[in-house]
Amino acid sequence: SYWMIPGPGRGPGPLEISARGVDAGDSGDVALSAPLDEGRPGDRFQIQVLTNGRYRTVTWTRLAAAGGAEGVLAPFVSGRYFLASSWSDWSLWELQADTDDPGTYRAEVQLSRPSGRFVFVRNEDWRQVLYPSVKYATTEVRHVVLGPDEYGSGFEWSIGGNPGDVFEVELRRRAGDDAGVVSFSVSWRWLRHEDLVDSTLSLARQPDFHIVGSWDHWLLRQAMFWDGECYGFEVNIRAGRPANFVILVDGDWNRALYPGMVNAGARDNADLRGPDAGHGGALSWMIGKEPEESDGGRFEVQLQVKKGRPTKVSW
Repeated sequence: SYWMIPGPGRGPGPLEISARGVDAGDSGDVALSAPLDEGRPGDRFQIQVLTNGRYRTVTWTRLAAAGGAEGVLAPFVSGRYFLASSWSDWSLWELQADTDDPGTYRAEVQLSRPSGRFVFVRNEDWRQVLYPSVKYATTEVRHVVLGPDEYGSGFEWSIGGNPGDVFEVELRRRAGDDAGVVSFSVSWRWLRHEDLVDSTLSLARQPDFHIVGSWDHWLLRQAMFWDGECYGFEVNIRAGRPANFVILVDGDWNRALYPGMVNAGARDNADLRGPDAGHGGALSWMIGKEPEESDGGRFEVQLQVKKGRPTKVSW
């Protein structure tokens, strides 16, 4: 959980929030009492944490803009933008800003498979993702760019082509009205074809699985590695803190593998379902459910695959 300074459109008014146990092992109460001061690009805020024994209060106040006059916007820092894609195992690659066209960012990418999917991440923060309003969006499909936020799971752009095709991907950021609202547009174009080395082609032909879990709030898609017998991934959990997870085929939220019950444990023998989007955020495996797992530690999640088809998940 985290506090948020609202942007334009939220409206003024009092905000009262209380929470418990902000820090691990802290059973104290935390209260928030602050005006809903709207934040606009360039605004500066003073944030204070006030303590009185076991009680804590968090407040913030909007200060004058950097220029000195209240209500005058300071120069807006647009941030840095990164490409996260299926061909890079969802690692981040920074786009290059066009110095002759401020607000335009570009990157050259090469497909390792017949198609690829991608999103943009602002400032390397997976809670600031730019994504399309439709799934598997292309340049031929009408859509708008949403975000930056963390609510776009399953919504990605899709580039069609051949392994070895090189494309230029472009992100354009344009300023809007005086409230600091901005808009984005995304496009790409084919540049050339470069043959891939045999080792890259061989890896691209293998099934691709990524694990996502509650340990990082379901934000990162992390590749599972083939050891010759199964796909595996190591997970660390804390004592008394169970961890939930699902597995994504090709890192695609719309092709998830999940159990046939909520919080499926190691002894539940839950059916393996998918790949599809039917888990609804509720059906997942849980490490730490069994008594012998309550002390936490390192666990290896294993995915058994037979003739390219997932058959069993265990740890």
